[in-house]
Amino acid sequence: MAAQSEGSNARELSAKIDVDVSDALTGLKAVQREAKKATQALRELEAETAEYILTKEQAESLAQSKGDVYNITIQVPKGEPDSHEIARRISEVIKRNRERR
Repeated sequence: MAAQSEGSNARELSAKIDVDVSDALTGLKAVQREAKKATQALRELEAETAEYILTKEQAESLAQSKGDVYNITIQVPKGEPDSHEIARRISEVIKRNRERR
């Protein structure tokens, strides 16, 4: 038995498989579209947020300034942040604080 030729141990298997992947491809394309939308939304959010972030030098300068410095907390509605609305609310808080003096 140990002396059998290599050819006699070899077996050949042939199979034909038909698979319908159209639903899977449609689903993957939908996931890709949503991922692109999410990436774009993150880019836009980063661009908006970058307007409100101070550099280390700006923060130090503000901390050392003798001008009016405020700790402001405002409520921002959920959804797309409106930078003009945020600026308006901040201005209102500053105005109220100045009127109290």
